[in-house]
Amino acid sequence: MVWACICPPHRNSQRTRWWLQRWCLLCLEWKIKIYLSWDRGFKVLSSLFMSFNSLKFIAPLSGMGLSGALGTWYFYPKGQEPVQSKFKDVFRYALLTTSDGEIWNSKLSKLQSFNIHGVHEKLSKAKSANGKQELQEACNSIYESEFFSRESDEYKNFKDFCSLSNKDKLPKDKFIGEDDSSLTKQVQAISQDQGPFSYEFQLEVKDKITGNNANSENKDPLKNWCSKYESEPYMQDLISTEFETYCKKKS
Repeated sequence: MVWACICPPHRNSQRTRWWLQRWCLLCLEWKIKIYLSWDRGFKVLSSLFMSFNSLKFIAPLSGMGLSGALGTWYFYPKGQEPVQSKFKDVFRYALLTTSDGEIWNSKLSKLQSFNIHGVHEKLSKAKSANGKQELQEACNSIYESEFFSRESDEYKNFKDFCSLSNKDKLPKDKFIGEDDSSLTKQVQAISQDQGPFSYEFQLEVKDKITGNNANSENKDPLKNWCSKYESEPYMQDLISTEFETYCKKKS
């Protein structure tokens, strides 16, 4: 059995790219390995037509042209076990480096205040020592580990203590939070913006804003959405872009 899966090419529309990114993440949670190559996509397609009966093909092709389908492909020969992807590959835009000094300090403070998910010897050591270097070493070990699911303790530890979040990506003290003036201005901007938006933003914010009135019924959806995604790892996708745009204070 050969598995094939599609990951979003950058030349797709934003809406198509959003759907494919979600599909790509689903593939990863099924333990399917990413290969980032357009050439590989065309080569695999040729093999697909030559031996179609020997393939199990998984792809959300509805509404997509051929160029949209030929993004990144994943495939395994019959009998071969899928290779898992590491955190450093899946969340490459959310990795912290030694130059992120202030963010490391905030993560260390959070580690002191929150419980570690499951058993993690290196994180426990960092918590006991209250040491930034120990925390960096613990996070590096997570970066090198295999990513299986967002429900795993390893992912939860990564998210809480080792990742660059959407909020971290904003300039210091620029998260919109409860800032009423900024919420008013952002709601007015969203009411005039035609997108395209991510599915989540469209459903949870855009569709709930009626007119450009800055009443609580219009501001609450944005405030809640920003609160929901502030701690999510920065993915450099449409949601992250929307967060940087609409969850930022406006003067």
